[in-house]
Amino acid sequence: MKEPDRPYESFLDIRNIIPWITVIFILGFLILAILTYRSFLMSLFISAIFYIIFLKPHHFIYQKLGNRKTLASLLSTILTIMVIVIPLVFIVINLIQEITYAVSLAKKYMNHVDPASFKKNEIIAGIIETFNITDENLKEMQINVIKSAQELGIFFLKNLRYFFSDMVHFMVNFVISLFVLFLFFRNGDEIGKTIYDNFPFPEEMKSQVVQRMISVFNAVVKGNILVAFAQGFVIGMLFWIFNLSTPILYAVLAAFFSLIPVVGTNVIWIPAAVFIYSHGHTTEAVLFSGLAFTAYLLLENLLKPLLMDKQLQLHPFLLLLSILGGIAEFGIKGLIIGPFAITIFLTLWQLIKIWNINHGIIKE
Repeated sequence: MKEPDRPYESFLDIRNIIPWITVIFILGFLILAILTYRSFLMSLFISAIFYIIFLKPHHFIYQKLGNRKTLASLLSTILTIMVIVIPLVFIVINLIQEITYAVSLAKKYMNHVDPASFKKNEIIAGIIETFNITDENLKEMQINVIKSAQELGIFFLKNLRYFFSDMVHFMVNFVISLFVLFLFFRNGDEIGKTIYDNFPFPEEMKSQVVQRMISVFNAVVKGNILVAFAQGFVIGMLFWIFNLSTPILYAVLAAFFSLIPVVGTNVIWIPAAVFIYSHGHTTEAVLFSGLAFTAYLLLENLLKPLLMDKQLQLHPFLLLLSILGGIAEFGIKGLIIGPFAITIFLTLWQLIKIWNINHGIIKE
């Protein structure tokens, strides 16, 4: 009669240890792989975003070319360059010109303006009277502003080499991202199938998790990018219509600030409205404010929920915290990583509960 295995003998059985050793090796080499490609994670991130945005046009091109994979991938990459890269270069060139113009205009204004002329404006005069600001205080403030602007200019000149270094690093990553994008277009289906086949979940959970990940990533990427583009475009058009200076500069700034919850484009159009009003154009200021605020409300409360909130199935407060927390931890990438991570975690938690209920592990 065979004696039962002792607990320590069962524990030391190599058949019980091998799965744990395998998991440790996989995790160890996964960490090494991440560290190896860490310098190019930004390229992969940009490529993934472009791939999601142009996936449907790529499928259309692929079908029209009779399923010629390489040619379709090349044309899709060229389409991405034409639609995104060329306009982006144009915007950056104009942005640099407008920043240079804005700085020179501000410097010229601060050097030649008479502080006493501030009192001619009703709003500024009211502020001066409320805080009991004297002419000497105004002159001192003017000198301090000019001094600060000069120090800021010196600071930028000293750090110019770091700026160019970052620009070169960004351009290298961008070029690499285009090559990676081509590979995504060409082998995206195979990559997706490999990930799906190796996903560590039972088959009945696997499809739900993968589909959820795809829908969440689509919603987060398209939601953030499309709404930011729309917000920036509206502000830029309003600045151009109302004949305000450097509309492209403020359009880009508005698009960036629109990504930050609560803050939004308010930090751009409210000072602009005050500027218009301070020059005696009350009707124009009210009209400008009304149009900017209406566009902000429509895009934030209609378009953005349509693209993000409903698909994510995440409470607006949790979505806000996930975006803010993602930005704090990962920088600009956190706009996508934060909501994606939280939504997938909650989805997995819900699926585990359903799995346990279906198999009688817990009661509903």
